[in-house]
Amino acid sequence: MDSRAAAAEAMRSAIEYWSQFVARCISQRLDTEKFENYVRLVHDQHPLPPALVADFFLRPQPSNDNSLDPRIPPYLQVLTRLGYVDAPSILKALYKYSSLHAYAQQPNANDGKETEKETEQSDDKEKDEQKQKVTRWKSSYWAEEVLFYGITKSVVEGKAIRDSKTALDMTRIISKLMVLFTTAFAADMLEQLHTAQVRDEMESSRAALVALLLRMCENDILVGAVSKPIAKDVRKEMSASLASFVPTLQLVPQITDKLEQFRTEILASSDPADKKKQATNAAMDELLDSAVGLDNFVVAEIPVSNTRAGLYIYLNAASLDVILLFEKLPNILEPLCQLLDNWRYEDDQEEYQPVYEEFGAVLLLVLAFTYRYNLNAVDIGIASPDSWVAKIIGRGHIGRQCNELTQRENDHLNGWIHGLFDTEAGGLGDELMSSCPPQEFYLVVAPLFQSIVVAYTHGYLNDESLKGGIEYLVDTFLLPSLVPAIRFLADYLWIDQKEQKSIIKILQLILLPSSISGEASTMLSSVKNLIAKPLEHALRTYQRRDPKNQDIEPLLRTLKDSIPLSRRTGGTDLNELESWTVTPPTGLSSAIKLTIQGLVHWSIHPAMNSMPTSYTHRQILAALKIMGPKRVLHVILEEIRQHTEAGSASIVYDVAISLICAPDAAKDAPAVVDANGNMLPPVQRQRSLRDLLKVEAEGCRKLQKKDPALAEIVVRLHRRVEAQMIIPQPPGILQTAEMSLNLDGDTAALGDAMAAAASGVQGDNMSVDNLTLDVSMGGVPSDLGLGSANDGGSLDPSGDAAMFEGFDTQDMDNFDWDDIGNSFQ
Repeated sequence: MDSRAAAAEAMRSAIEYWSQFVARCISQRLDTEKFENYVRLVHDQHPLPPALVADFFLRPQPSNDNSLDPRIPPYLQVLTRLGYVDAPSILKALYKYSSLHAYAQQPNANDGKETEKETEQSDDKEKDEQKQKVTRWKSSYWAEEVLFYGITKSVVEGKAIRDSKTALDMTRIISKLMVLFTTAFAADMLEQLHTAQVRDEMESSRAALVALLLRMCENDILVGAVSKPIAKDVRKEMSASLASFVPTLQLVPQITDKLEQFRTEILASSDPADKKKQATNAAMDELLDSAVGLDNFVVAEIPVSNTRAGLYIYLNAASLDVILLFEKLPNILEPLCQLLDNWRYEDDQEEYQPVYEEFGAVLLLVLAFTYRYNLNAVDIGIASPDSWVAKIIGRGHIGRQCNELTQRENDHLNGWIHGLFDTEAGGLGDELMSSCPPQEFYLVVAPLFQSIVVAYTHGYLNDESLKGGIEYLVDTFLLPSLVPAIRFLADYLWIDQKEQKSIIKILQLILLPSSISGEASTMLSSVKNLIAKPLEHALRTYQRRDPKNQDIEPLLRTLKDSIPLSRRTGGTDLNELESWTVTPPTGLSSAIKLTIQGLVHWSIHPAMNSMPTSYTHRQILAALKIMGPKRVLHVILEEIRQHTEAGSASIVYDVAISLICAPDAAKDAPAVVDANGNMLPPVQRQRSLRDLLKVEAEGCRKLQKKDPALAEIVVRLHRRVEAQMIIPQPPGILQTAEMSLNLDGDTAALGDAMAAAASGVQGDNMSVDNLTLDVSMGGVPSDLGLGSANDGGSLDPSGDAAMFEGFDTQDMDNFDWDDIGNSFQ
């Protein structure tokens, strides 16, 4: 007893002496050289463990609890060199007196506080009581930043972590620090607790902690220590902390992936399963699996918020995509196609030019749909092989020799050539158009331009005749025919022949007309938006073969504004695909993870004017083709797991539901019938994310044995998706004339998502009354809200530019090719 009393008295004496020594060093501003001499004597006479020594120097002083004295970091360098303190002791003191505790204990920071409570429950009651009485710094951020970087340097030099015990001690305290930062930043996002200056200081401190964390993950001693069976609790605590900490960061993908790899590949290793317990319960599990189905699978209810991220995914679609949310594609296009196929002249028809105008306007709308979604005749509900629209879509842009044409087509071709270029024939008259219905004319457009190119090349047409004929074609009643015509010319330009200069001349007359009416100019802009991308590819290739040709650059300039709009299909551009597939460490799947993380972060951020994350649904569509729906679904499920553990379940579920329910026109196969009205077998298509999710949910019992948490996520997500896809019954009969798609909601989330989706892009009102057949295009908005490809698709309920301004294709010269996924097989 005497020895214990003596030891306790010596400890009290040492603590009092060290306390006075630290206060005197600060008050007298000792330089580091004198401090080193004095501290050696003090430590020899009154030795204390590193944790207590670090605590004395890093705690608030009676005369100063605002911020750490600037003399302390140099003193700690001396103490570390002498071995009186070490990295774990410094980190423990920083955690104990950090200013972040004040924010983490705010009552309304629910998500963060729940996580902190779970961590604090692992400590004993005595420590909890002590923690409540601790006096902490009012602003400790700069000191944390400096000391974190100092410890990082020590870890790199191999001085901070010398054995497994030190490694595990550092891992435990780093886990607590990550939880502390996560909780404090969550409180800031939800309650606006911090000023801008304090937030910047916190972010600088957190950046220093990330640097330290990265170096620790690369330390061989630490990796070996946490991989041992004895470190099971440490691994669990570190993994949980990382899962909640990493999603709050806005890091470059390399850093995020490195932390994620450390969590999943090193920390995720666990002890072997209890085989004896599994064998005991196997029979009972099998019995329950056979008796209990998906509908009886019980999962905890999690409220799903209607976040602005989920709305943004929907509103990010263009206006045609929005239409398809409420109507199947065949229901829209099949009536139009039937109208075009059955278009006939009246018996008392006197003028034929208006018929061509009306037919061309409707056909241009159909072409806009087909080019946007890369559709074929079956996709839009055309079953008959004799359909004129099917023929125009499939081969209207393909050139044919005279011997490949029927006698009737040859007659039409000769008539149009003489009507366009034979001045003595009197030009285009009603006789020509009455003998050639518009459906038949569009099938001879490509052969017509093929003949024009050959005739001009060999001198059968002079410049004046060519110019006069093209002027007819850039008038409104024939302008839609330039879509298949220019597609043909773009394909023809790839062939290395002497006709190429003639093609350039014809393109100049079409795209740079000397005189054109306002209505025709508007429609020409729409045509350019449809063909800009393949034509640009052809022109660029030809320019490389003939770099001295001065006629190509003006054509490229006139296409410049249309090129960003000309890839608005479900497919991706090569540069987009390259940027996603090189995302480390796993390419496209990592890109999807970053997209989901960005949407979640943007949704929980309180600043209403914050920029939305970069998002385009083309990324999901490309992933479905390249990775397959099963792998994409597993990426989404893994992100749900991580964000649920981080306390953002209500948000990440809304994002995931929106991604899975987002419309994909190609997946909605129409019910096709033959000419006799018999139902044809459906076209085999790739299963959707919704289909795969249903399959996974039906196997929930088996999945529960392997991963109970994942089984709950799958079932909960499946039920939410199915509920989302149910179309509510209307309360009464809607007045068609009054029907409109009103996206002006009163909720902040809706306005916020619309503001993000519509940033800088013009659109349309989406009113049914506006969708009239007006050749002047006054009733149909110019771009139908497609927006530019750089915006990833947007919607703005205003504006009226060029008809179908956002309609385009990714590669129209490859319009009939297999989809992009085939090139990766």
